[in-house]
Amino acid sequence: MGFYIGIDLGTTNSAIATFDGTDTKVLRDPENNEVTPSAIYIDSRSKRFYGRKAYNAVLRNEGDVALAFKRYIGTNKIYHFESSGVNLSAIECSTEILKVLRGYLQQVETKEKNEIAAVITVPAAFNQVQKEATNEAAHAAGFRNVALIQEPVASIMSVMQTVNVDGHFLIYDLGGGTFDISIAENNSGEVNLLYQGGKPVCGGKDWDRIIFDKVIKPWVSDKFKLPDDFTADNNFKCLHTIGLFAAEKAKISLSTQESAAIYMDENEIDCKDLNGKNIYFDVPFTRAKLDELVESMIEETIEFTKSMLTDVGLSSTDIEKLVFIGGPTSYKPLREKVSAALEIQADTTVNPMTAVAVGASIFAESIDWGCDKRDRKPATAVMRVGKAVRFKYDTRTADVEARLVFKTEERGVYTAEVRSADTGWTSGYIPLEEKQTKITLPLGIKGINKFNVLFQDNDGGSSKLGEHVIKIYRTFGNMKTVAASHSIMLEVLDKVNGEPTAVYLVKKGDPLPMKDKLSLSTGIELDAGSYEDLRFNIRSGEIKKIVRENEYIGTYKICGTDFDGEDIGIGTEIICDYEITDSGNLRLSASVPDIRADFGRKNYYCYQDAIIDLGNESDKIVSRARILLEKINDLPKGITDKRLVEARQKIFDASMIEGVPDDNDKQDKLLHARSSLFEAGALYARVLESNQRIVRQAKLDGDVQVFEVKARKYASTDEIEQYEGMVKLAQKAIDNDESGFDNRLKELSNFRFNILWKQDWYAIELFNLFVLTPLIYTDKIAFAELKQNGLELVRKDKIDELRFLIIKLNGIRIEEVSNDDLVGSVNVVRR
Repeated sequence: MGFYIGIDLGTTNSAIATFDGTDTKVLRDPENNEVTPSAIYIDSRSKRFYGRKAYNAVLRNEGDVALAFKRYIGTNKIYHFESSGVNLSAIECSTEILKVLRGYLQQVETKEKNEIAAVITVPAAFNQVQKEATNEAAHAAGFRNVALIQEPVASIMSVMQTVNVDGHFLIYDLGGGTFDISIAENNSGEVNLLYQGGKPVCGGKDWDRIIFDKVIKPWVSDKFKLPDDFTADNNFKCLHTIGLFAAEKAKISLSTQESAAIYMDENEIDCKDLNGKNIYFDVPFTRAKLDELVESMIEETIEFTKSMLTDVGLSSTDIEKLVFIGGPTSYKPLREKVSAALEIQADTTVNPMTAVAVGASIFAESIDWGCDKRDRKPATAVMRVGKAVRFKYDTRTADVEARLVFKTEERGVYTAEVRSADTGWTSGYIPLEEKQTKITLPLGIKGINKFNVLFQDNDGGSSKLGEHVIKIYRTFGNMKTVAASHSIMLEVLDKVNGEPTAVYLVKKGDPLPMKDKLSLSTGIELDAGSYEDLRFNIRSGEIKKIVRENEYIGTYKICGTDFDGEDIGIGTEIICDYEITDSGNLRLSASVPDIRADFGRKNYYCYQDAIIDLGNESDKIVSRARILLEKINDLPKGITDKRLVEARQKIFDASMIEGVPDDNDKQDKLLHARSSLFEAGALYARVLESNQRIVRQAKLDGDVQVFEVKARKYASTDEIEQYEGMVKLAQKAIDNDESGFDNRLKELSNFRFNILWKQDWYAIELFNLFVLTPLIYTDKIAFAELKQNGLELVRKDKIDELRFLIIKLNGIRIEEVSNDDLVGSVNVVRR
């Protein structure tokens, strides 16, 4: 295959480029633009428009336009096109744009459509769920030969096309929706991606949002008579969408000038205020104001970058070039600020808008498309000539020379000559006297270099070994290894009926691609044909000990209906084969040798469970934020850690989602709040890991104190002895740093609860505690009814009935929901 495609499926804009093995080409849209806005407009007759025309339609038909849907890949967000009644998911919107880009291939000569090889880029910050969803969109768009790669990898391949300098490169990629940072090392065209990472909700769209909130919204509210929360009012919701459109236009203008009014006239907005006055925008805006608004976001990316440099053991002086990628980096003050803060010289030779697509097309050439797993093409090949001679040669190299080594078992019988079919260079006839004869071949052109290898007998006569043709591809750069952007782990049990623990498949920074296997065992008995299942959860994150604070990205489960014959007993070995691709995608299969069952023929990984439900996310975030803050406040007073200050601030930021009106911007704010809460949870978990013994001792002492104050006087002698024995076992777990402490503590708490539950005063106290927090209940109507009934039962002193009501209340609580919303208990055990 000699035709390759790279696609940058962007939040704001998308681009497609081709590579024929020698030259790259960015394909243009019908208006001759190199980038296509990621926008869809469906009119009242269900006619669909894409790109610039769709983007501009937001001014008149904002309810019929979908924008920025890449941000919502991995969620259940549905875009409602009001006039046509069409509904599309974020995946389906992405599919539409990919189809549009695919249509541009008519501009170039291609092979059969099913032979087109395409690499689609994803941000380094994307998790497994978002990658799976992107893959789904690509296949739905008709791409049969498709692979994913992270945007930093594509950026580096594009850099290697234009910047031929050895050393370390730092790629600062700020797109419409995400921020990625990466470090690569180039050594004569051999490239190692040492680090890649990023922030999932940080990009140009966030600039537009803050411009609207801090500049446009106050100006409009001052000039016109509007409801206090006009963005949540259907009569004025168009102002939000049009405001974001105007903000982006002004922001782009400030890339080349010092001031630019945020302007939309009355006809463009076509909306009247409460007094009947036509609304318009004419808001003064300057670079100085924009710099002020986005300063904290840029500082956050700078601090993230500095932290990353520290993690990989590099300083600014070790970086040869700083390369900017992504639309927002076209803003000159940003480039200057980042370059000055990092003290690294900026390189501006790469087009920040198309570099990712170009680099992806170059990377596509390096993939072996004949392999189902999309492995890289081999860097060397071996050719056997007759029975006595074989030679090994480089098939791919970024160097200007390639190596060829002859090996023979019959010394002094043959001579060999290598001739370039492109330049006429020849090695001359070389006697194959030694067991190994080495030749260096000059590569005169970028792309494929052809050589003829000819053999003669030593007496100069024609040899039966004949003539052979070899091809050596001289690349722009060979990507040798890619650093993993996320750690991926399996959540399993440390023993049968034990605690959740992490088994890492790959850790952040590990070189990719990689493949390995591990041995687990069953924690339950699974009968063939039954509807029970064996399962472990898959998570992404760096938290080692509090496994459930890591992000849930799916479940691998084997159901009894998946096999026939023998049952699987407790403790049976499960062999897991896994592979992490260049893109960070996980491929996982399992087998059970004892029953000769191989579960590799079907994909038992389910990522749909990990899709974010935006409809319920607000209440969940508020509930989790409150619980996490309580956990932080309950830490022993002796723990002072600056990470807790940062965690509290992030919890506060996430909690602000409560009360946010259901306007067009709420779902975007939900993603921000969710991201902040995960970061807060990670900070809290790291503090716990650093102070585990202190925390455990405080928990045990606290439980004992509650027992002494509240429960001892109601306990029998046998119960007291039993409780004290359980305390000793928990103390032993602390002293010996055992993993079973949490289970011991849970047993103590349950034992104490069972003693107190019999006391009427405790039931009343528990009921009063439950009704203090209405936000933690899934059914608000049922909660209100149960609360009223409970108050009546307390008044009538019907405590047994109250206990039954408390159980009902507990059934609709979401207070103890973890970050994965109780996705299911694991029952596979670490061996």
